[in-house]
Amino acid sequence: MIQELHAGATNLAYQAMLELRPNIGPESVFVDHVDKVLRPEGYRLVGFFVEADVNAVAVAGFHLDSGVGPDRTDAHRLYFSKRMRISAFHFSRPV
Repeated sequence: MIQELHAGATNLAYQAMLELRPNIGPESVFVDHVDKVLRPEGYRLVGFFVEADVNAVAVAGFHLDSGVGPDRTDAHRLYFSKRMRISAFHFSRPV
């Protein structure tokens, strides 16, 4: 079953997300970041669940922005292997 994970259920995505981003830190830090920083900007999560597991076995966050740098190579490889493409660049400047 696929369902959207709203605030309050973000923790159910942690184990699956940890596979993609092993340096995301503890679950509480991940949940706080998603719920307090990303969600207000429009970030949403969906999870794929199987009956035998309470946690999502796979998750997808959108709209997906992926940082650049040598530590992101594995994530980018995964996105490209799933036939995702770069559809925009995000530019920023410190103020």
